[in-house]
Amino acid sequence: MASRAFLFAKYFRTLRQITRTFNVANSAGTIDSFDEDTYRAARYVITAYKGTNTQTTEILLQHNGNGTVDLTEYGTLMSGDAMATYTADRSGTVIRLRGTPSNAATIFKFKAEYVEA
Repeated sequence: MASRAFLFAKYFRTLRQITRTFNVANSAGTIDSFDEDTYRAARYVITAYKGTNTQTTEILLQHNGNGTVDLTEYGTLMSGDAMATYTADRSGTVIRLRGTPSNAATIFKFKAEYVEA
């Protein structure tokens, strides 16, 4: 029988640390995406900032393999104004995490962990 540590390492992997900049306020952009056949769920820690306004939040995202995508956002910290809102959707076979910044030139940095399908 495989150890719990092995199973955790096999199915829950940290793969990306990426920076994205959105130049249009109030317009959704894709922060991250993955193929639904590769991963079933993801966890994100995202920081959105511009100047001294900073918002950091944690997001859990999952899909059921039939088009339904669920997202929950929690653990949000803010310094100054709220910087973004988050949604998730499916486009073809691609699951997308989307962010809508409240200000132009908002910078998004995130770390993602994925659970294999």
